[in-house]
Amino acid sequence: MRNPILLRVELLINQGRISDAETQVRSFLEDEPTDEYGRYLLAYTLYFQGKSKESEHITIQLQQDDPENPAYLALLAEINLKENELDAAEEKGNILLQMAPNEVQFYNLMSRIKFAQRYYDAALSYANNALGIDPENLEALNQKTLISGILGDKQSAKNTILEALEKNPDDPYTIANHANQLLKEGKVKESLDRFSQALNINPTNALARYGMQEAMKSKFWLYRLFYKYFDLMGRLTANGSWGFVIGTYALYQGLNYLSRTNEALAPIATPLSYVLLAFFVLSWIINPLMNLYLMTNKYGRLLLEDDQKKMATYTGASLVIALVGFGLYFALGGDTYLMAGIFFVGMMIPLGSFLAPYDNAQKQKLTLFTIVILVIGVIGLLLQNTLLLTVGFIALFGYQIYLNSIAISSSARKIS
Repeated sequence: MRNPILLRVELLINQGRISDAETQVRSFLEDEPTDEYGRYLLAYTLYFQGKSKESEHITIQLQQDDPENPAYLALLAEINLKENELDAAEEKGNILLQMAPNEVQFYNLMSRIKFAQRYYDAALSYANNALGIDPENLEALNQKTLISGILGDKQSAKNTILEALEKNPDDPYTIANHANQLLKEGKVKESLDRFSQALNINPTNALARYGMQEAMKSKFWLYRLFYKYFDLMGRLTANGSWGFVIGTYALYQGLNYLSRTNEALAPIATPLSYVLLAFFVLSWIINPLMNLYLMTNKYGRLLLEDDQKKMATYTGASLVIALVGFGLYFALGGDTYLMAGIFFVGMMIPLGSFLAPYDNAQKQKLTLFTIVILVIGVIGLLLQNTLLLTVGFIALFGYQIYLNSIAISSSARKIS
């Protein structure tokens, strides 16, 4: 019979009181330091609190002592997944399915791993495999809803979320998934209400926190347009994404050429080229600008991570400097003020994105790139040096190409 203290720890975990569970299991292990299940529960509580290395250290010891126990390998796979070590997670997931080919939990694990790798079709297949074994499995239903929504299969997403809600209408992840689906359907007010419900039940729910940000931003019609655009881009492969970027740039250059060489088409081509340029710039800066709006909201600021707040602040400062530059140009004249306005509009792109990558090495490269561009541009403006300003603008263009390569490699859909 299981120790009553460990039963209490399990209850605390199920209630979401993870830190209390850790305290209880640590107290138990002071008297029973070799208890295998107690050590596993400690590793489990550490994992849920983001203490991945501590959890991994304990779990590796457990797995070495009992390599046939799939629970230990599954926890190690979950740790790999959380730490974005996706190849290692996939390797363990495949071993788990060989050990227990009819275990729904392991199909769900593989679905989440393939989803993180952006192999959405494979992720959907694993979710369907889980549902083939247990048609009412809540995690598999939620996973299928999420993937179907990304792939644009609205009817499938709607059907599966209704099934999940029927099974457990009070599950916070299911509620958040429903809210996410409502947002994709353009029902912003309804999605806000549902995200709020999910966060009231579990304030740390990652999907609900992210979705609440998107829903609050989507109250503005312009952001709703970009939300649909980002949603569409998420379905494209890397080749498709590059094709779109290159095609858009070619179209912009073509419109510029027409506006210069064809007087009859210039009244149409010129404004279209400006709209296309504004769309391109906004696609990079609208998120940090909307995050700046969220920072003015007492609830919105609680949803933002520190890096998001920094980028929003820097982007807002760059916008203010650009507006001052344009204002001085129109009031006093002088090309330097005009160049300052244009340069700091351009600086909104790196300042609004340099902390965005998950990978720390990429983040450091973009940070250095941003600092170099800013220093070159500011010196060029202060010295009124045309060469330095030209280098600054070329560097801005180079930053955008590099940023596109990072964004596409880290977010484009993959097909196996």
